[in-house]
Amino acid sequence: MNTELKLGDYVRSRVSHFAGMLTATSQHLYGVPQGQVTLTTPVDGEVKYEWFPITELEPAE
Repeated sequence: MNTELKLGDYVRSRVSHFAGMLTATSQHLYGVPQGQVTLTTPVDGEVKYEWFPITELEPAE
């Protein structure tokens, strides 16, 4: 798991460039740990979030 990222940090996916706040992490017995990235403002009145492999995330400027 990327130890420099913490819940509440602003992050971006290196692949899709989706950016927002890291709001959850998930670790499974098999597979790569995941991070949930949530947009800070609702889109069309709905909260938008996506899950990414934690290794794909980097701090956002």
